[in-house]
Amino acid sequence: MYSLLLILTLYFFSAEAGITTVFGHALLAAISLYGLYYSSRFVLFWILLALVLFGASEPRFSLEYYLWAAGLLGLALSPRWLAASSRKREITLFIAFVIFALADYSRITFSERGSLMIWLPVWLSVIASQASVTASAAKQSRLWLEPLAAAAMLISNKKAALLAYLSHLAQLVVARSRRLIALLVLLLIALGYWISAHPKFWANFLHKSILSRLHIWQSVFNGFLDRPILGHGFGTFAIDFPPYRQHADVLGGHMAEHVAHGHNVLLHMAFELGCLGIAVYLLLIYLFWTYCRQALLPFLVISVCDGSLVSFNQYLLLALILAPNVIASPKGEAIHRAKSVYCFVTALHTMKLPQRLIKPACYLACTLALIFSTLSVTAHYYYDRGIYSQAIALDPYHSLYHFMRGASGLHLHPSLSEYDLERAVELSPHVSYFYGFLAAAHLANVQDLSESSQDPRLKSAGVAINTAIKYDGSDAYWHTLSSFIHYQNPELSQREMDLALKRNPEIEQLLHDPSYPATEYIGSNKSDVRISSFYRRGAKVFLPLPYI
Repeated sequence: MYSLLLILTLYFFSAEAGITTVFGHALLAAISLYGLYYSSRFVLFWILLALVLFGASEPRFSLEYYLWAAGLLGLALSPRWLAASSRKREITLFIAFVIFALADYSRITFSERGSLMIWLPVWLSVIASQASVTASAAKQSRLWLEPLAAAAMLISNKKAALLAYLSHLAQLVVARSRRLIALLVLLLIALGYWISAHPKFWANFLHKSILSRLHIWQSVFNGFLDRPILGHGFGTFAIDFPPYRQHADVLGGHMAEHVAHGHNVLLHMAFELGCLGIAVYLLLIYLFWTYCRQALLPFLVISVCDGSLVSFNQYLLLALILAPNVIASPKGEAIHRAKSVYCFVTALHTMKLPQRLIKPACYLACTLALIFSTLSVTAHYYYDRGIYSQAIALDPYHSLYHFMRGASGLHLHPSLSEYDLERAVELSPHVSYFYGFLAAAHLANVQDLSESSQDPRLKSAGVAINTAIKYDGSDAYWHTLSSFIHYQNPELSQREMDLALKRNPEIEQLLHDPSYPATEYIGSNKSDVRISSFYRRGAKVFLPLPYI
């Protein structure tokens, strides 16, 4: 039963799309509450919690994200998982990876395609490291996993996963396994044939995978330099990253490309947690090196090439793979190894709270999560039904609730909408479409639209729309709004309209038929990934286009 719960949590309850449903939202909160009882007994949990409370740029989102992530990690630290036989754990993860592969192949998945399969090479390497100290028969019994893994990797859309799998196979080849040498040769032949059959592969790979990552890494590093000590806050990357974007005209440089993570675990953690995030990454490397060394190379490959460890189910999946190896190690040996490390990074089970503090700390963490989750789930229930005022009353620091109420009432109550949208921007100051709607609200409340108007709201609208364009210059609707807002400058107004029509020719149809709604709304694939991954349900709010 516990294994089934873990698989469902990995596949749905902790997936981006699953969380947006009230059911998934509530189940994730309950499951995380159970896991917090085990994860909160570690010193690192409280260090990161303090960082979230006092250092995050948006503690409302960061606290929720952190409590749920820590709670899911606790599932892998629970006695039910650790006390299970290694065979049972292998079967559970094998079934999970089969489901992930089938879901990716059929495109019926609740997470980013390939985001969970990227951990398959790490898991296989952990199994290989365990088999290296077992009997020969046990080694042979695990070889049948490799052909299935090779097939899964070839159909995966994650190039980092394939590179990690090749690094895993290379390590096995070094161990002089003839069967795996033959498998590696066949895999390389198949890969070479596929590449030769697609002559544009290398050009696309260079443009979409290499150059775009270099631009993103540069921008992420700039964000880290801006807040190097405490970082921006756990889980706040997609909200806080837009101001640091550069190269807006290339892939990965603007909001439409869904830059929800740093495409590099070290840089991503440095952006969110500052120097402490770098230390946490070093801790992970230490744990791999100490307890399952063969899995370190695949982990480094995917952590350098992709954005693993950025979603709830990825946190849980890594913990399920790694935790049994760490916790099962003899305590005396772990302490001996810890003394050889010349920094505070030590094995997880040597960082537990003193015995007398464990139960009070666990109860305190669970109580905090229970209060917070009850308000969050209840508010989400009302939000999902469009009762935004009730949702705001329960959770007044949730920017999306203010935004939805303000945007949905913009036509009927522009002055009240202006207040709500200003509050949304105040709570989440880096979300492009918040500024776009705020600009429309300011413009809707302008009393004097003459050529010589000095209405202060006109200036405020210009500031808001310029910020929206700064964060997401690829959005045609922001340029359309800008064209209307800057009507007193005909040259600038025409230039903005030309940009809007260039980016989306359908704008012209919208202008000829004012009753025809714009296609951009909160909850679409173009909306902010970080916030919509939490609450993407509810009424569709359409961006109103003013007509002057």
